[in-house]
Amino acid sequence: MPDVRRRSSALGLGLTVLVAVLVSAFFVAAAKTAGTETASITFVRGPDYAQSIYLVSFDGRHVSRLLRDGHYSTCAQDFECPGDLSYSDPAWSSDGRLAASVSTEPDQGNSQTCVAVFTQKPHTRAVRCDLVSEPSWAPDGRHLALACDCLTNFLPLLTVWRIGSLQIDLPTLVRTGHFDPKPAWSPDGSRIAFARGWGASPRLYLIRPDGSGAKELLTSSANNASWSPDSRRLVFDNGHRIAVINADGTGLRYLTNSKTGDTDPAWSPDGRWIAFVRHGDLWLMDANGASQRLLVRNATQPAWKP
Repeated sequence: MPDVRRRSSALGLGLTVLVAVLVSAFFVAAAKTAGTETASITFVRGPDYAQSIYLVSFDGRHVSRLLRDGHYSTCAQDFECPGDLSYSDPAWSSDGRLAASVSTEPDQGNSQTCVAVFTQKPHTRAVRCDLVSEPSWAPDGRHLALACDCLTNFLPLLTVWRIGSLQIDLPTLVRTGHFDPKPAWSPDGSRIAFARGWGASPRLYLIRPDGSGAKELLTSSANNASWSPDSRRLVFDNGHRIAVINADGTGLRYLTNSKTGDTDPAWSPDGRWIAFVRHGDLWLMDANGASQRLLVRNATQPAWKP
């Protein structure tokens, strides 16, 4: 009889341990899932002269306007907005600041392009208006890579700005002498990806933040690069397909079909999902190209909110 009790006790202990392990594994998996499924994605909607920035939840059920074209009074309450401006190119810092390109509407005259940095209350704002656009945050939250038309006769070059508390300081220019828009700063801070070239066939390049070590990563058309969280891979589009490539230029693999017209990929902070644009609508897929689904209509320029 004691042996039976001991065996029963051991069995009960074993089951308890097994249940504890399974429960622990469940909550770990749930936490990983919740990391993305509670996230939201910023996107742009509207004509070029009157664009607004929106947020959409991961399940696509909740859409809200964050920065609206027009006057300050029409903006979301958590951000202070310059009046009579159109917003595009949203980019989030790790601490929740939003950088965006802003431009005056055509009827204002003397149109100019700026980059503004919005913070949560008390609504501080940094603005630089030297024909700069397409901001990308450094991981330190103190620098932005930008495409700058300011000193090159309207040919965008890659520029790095150091951000002060209420202003964006004078730039450190990455003087490449080429047409270099669409910067994307790697999460480890070591490199900036950008597109080099005119028209429909830009090339994907990497460069160090100090302007040295420019390297062509791919000889075929590549644009709108976005880094994986571990800085080992990039996702990009070639004008109609989404592809991934290793940061050393190996392992090129296409994730979408050439007939679908897919652009503007953005890798999620946990590395599990990629947002992208398909014929003017915002879609999601997993990092392997599977589980593709429509998220929201009439949406471009996705950027994951941390």
